Amino acid sequence: MKRNRMSHKALKAEIVEIKDEAEDIKSFFVRPDEELEFLPGQFFMLSICGVGEAPFSVASAPHEGLLRFTIRKSGKVTSALHRLRAGELLGIRGPYGNGFPLDPGGTAVIIGGGIGMAPVRSLLFHLLKKGDFDLWAFNGARSPRHILYADELLGFKGRTKIVLTVDRADPGWKYEEGVITVSMEKYLPKIEKGTAYVCGPPVMFRHVVKTLLDKGFREENIYLSLEAHMKCAFGICGHCRIGDKFVCVDGPVFPYSEIKDYEEFLA
Repeated sequence: MKRNRMSHKALKAEIVEIKDEAEDIKSFFVRPDEELEFLPGQFFMLSICGVGEAPFSVASAPHEGLLRFTIRKSGKVTSALHRLRAGELLGIRGPYGNGFPLDPGGTAVIIGGGIGMAPVRSLLFHLLKKGDFDLWAFNGARSPRHILYADELLGFKGRTKIVLTVDRADPGWKYEEGVITVSMEKYLPKIEKGTAYVCGPPVMFRHVVKTLLDKGFREENIYLSLEAHMKCAFGICGHCRIGDKFVCVDGPVFPYSEIKDYEEFLA
C-alpha cells in the first residue's frame, strides 16, 4: 500500500543501513511498514520511543527506494538516533511541507551548505534522473571532514557541473577553498533562464541570494529551504511560525520574493 498524502499517523520503520558521512553526521536508510511517496524538499517526523521526535528532510530521491535521512548529532533526539543500530525500529510520519518546484525552466543551480546539502541532494538526484537540464551543484562546508556526499557527487561530474568548496582546506584537499559564494562568483556564468535551489545555514542565505541576483536570477526563481523548530508539522503548535508563515505548512521551501522582508529568515 502506498501513501502519498500528508499523514499524522506514525508508522514503524526499520533502519536497514547506517553510513558515516562526515564528522558527527550519519545517513540512516530506513524502510517504513508502508511505501511512502514524497517530493524532494519535503520532510518527515522521526521519533524514538521514550525520547521524542524531530523533523528531517529526505536526502534520497523518490526513485532510490529506501528513505535516506542524513542527520547531524546536535541534540537529544539526534543523539539518540546516532546510538541506534541497523535492524532497530523508529517511528515515522509524513511527508510534510511543499517541496521544491521540479521544472527549473532552464538552468538548475543547486547550492547546499553543510547539513543543508541533504534536502538538495534529493532534488539533484531527481533532476539527474528525470530531465536533461543544464545543471550546476555547489556543495560547501566548513572543512573537508564536514563535507557531504563528495564521492557520490563527483561520480556525476560528466553529466553536471560539480563544485566542492570548504572554508578551511587541509593539505590533501584537491578542490576549492573559501566560502561558497567565492566559487559561485568564479564558476557560475550569467543565467538568462533558470531556477536556483538553496539550503544551508541562515547566515549563508543573504550572501548566496545576492550572488544569484548578480548572476541574473529573478527573485521569484530563487528557492530557499528553511530550517525552523517544528513540533507538530501541521501548523497548530506555532513553534515554527515566523511572521504570518508556518514553515511546516507554508514551506519549508519558499521563493525569495515571498520572504525577502522577513529578517527572521535571513540572518
